[in-house]
Amino acid sequence: MDVVFIAPFGFEPKNTTSRRVMPMARALVSVGHRIRVVVPPYDDPGTYGDTWEDGGVEVFCLPRPSVSTAPVVGMPLVQFALARTAARLVEEWRPDLVHVFKPKAVSGLAQMLISRNKNRPAIVLDMDDWEGRDGWSKNEDYSRFLVQIFEFQERLGMRYCDAFTTASCLLAERASQAADDRDVLHIPNGYDPVAYESWRHWVRTSESVSERKLGSRQAYMKFLRSIMPPSRPVIYRDEEFFKAIYAQRKETRSDRDRQHDRFLFSPASESDLRIVLIYTRFFDYGITECVKLIQALATRVANVHFVVLGAGKFRQEEDLADALRESGMGGRVSFTGWMPFEELDEVIAASHVALLPLADTLANRAKCSPRYVDLMYAGVPVVTTPVGEARTYITDGVTGYLSEDSSPAALVDAAMRALEAQRYGDEDLRAVAQVRATHDFAWTRLVEPLDGLYERAVCRVASESM
Repeated sequence: MDVVFIAPFGFEPKNTTSRRVMPMARALVSVGHRIRVVVPPYDDPGTYGDTWEDGGVEVFCLPRPSVSTAPVVGMPLVQFALARTAARLVEEWRPDLVHVFKPKAVSGLAQMLISRNKNRPAIVLDMDDWEGRDGWSKNEDYSRFLVQIFEFQERLGMRYCDAFTTASCLLAERASQAADDRDVLHIPNGYDPVAYESWRHWVRTSESVSERKLGSRQAYMKFLRSIMPPSRPVIYRDEEFFKAIYAQRKETRSDRDRQHDRFLFSPASESDLRIVLIYTRFFDYGITECVKLIQALATRVANVHFVVLGAGKFRQEEDLADALRESGMGGRVSFTGWMPFEELDEVIAASHVALLPLADTLANRAKCSPRYVDLMYAGVPVVTTPVGEARTYITDGVTGYLSEDSSPAALVDAAMRALEAQRYGDEDLRAVAQVRATHDFAWTRLVEPLDGLYERAVCRVASESM
């Protein structure tokens, strides 16, 4: 089948295009479909006008619109111009089907323009967030008018499509309520081997379990302590921090050691430092709750050090750092700031356990974070809250640990179970989690039902035009 994907935005800094659109496209190409991906890179302007092929997927970044970029009115004009260009490409290419990702902004506008065409292709809408006023918009600084626009676009987009794919069970339920006789398919985010190519020599693998021994964790912590003032946490920003870590490791370990043992470790003694990773975007969990979580776990585990991976859009990591300093916890927490995906393994695989705290909000219940797959693939035990898609990935005690609820106290109890399990060996859990990530959540497996959904959507349009 000839299919056009319309991405919502560029490849950076957001994840949807790189971690959902492209892996799904590559998986479909591998089973014989022709996939062209149209990318409106208004947030990634360095790629305007670029075209390339990726794993058989034809990628077309739209050219820069020749419209005003004045404040307030400029961006709406840019987005409409990009949507119109995308719709014209679809009209020119005449595909069998268009798969639209996100019903708002450029992709949502393009969907409306395409749907008005008398000889339109079938339209499938992918939803990976609850976009409107009660969902993701609460995490942004949108104007009230823009929130209403997105609310309107989301509801309208759900009317003008022939089938749905959704990243979460909650969004599948929402789509089903509006679907009538239209198909709805839940496709969570999955394992994309292309994305992890740079990780392959560094992550823990089930084959290396018997060889696991104390690795770079000690060097990593020694480096942290050598540059971190004891009185306050430090916001480590991007490249300098991790280039320094890599250089320090390169000096102390041979090439062979780095390839085979770099991130392998086993719990040593009770006096050995425990590294707990907190992997967050800061929209997920409140600053006050994060402080309570860190304080409570530090009280119960005297030899724990926290590494906070991620940065907030509104620099919430600095608010957290200030709050921790005021609480006297500054010397036990390090911050990485934002990191490129291909460098995440530098921190992930050096951790004993990883916390993914999620508050019980509509946005979190509707979202499907690829961070679960990152951690499961890397062989790091995941401790998370029973919110939204957490249960899709994590079976308590089998592929990770689920807390009773979203409270800091419940998360601490789950983290203690994870740390306690390491005293007696948790290789089975790590291995099962890794197999589940790479097999059950392989994109090639996740897209198998799409063939039928696409065929029924095309038939639906054909029957309407008769």
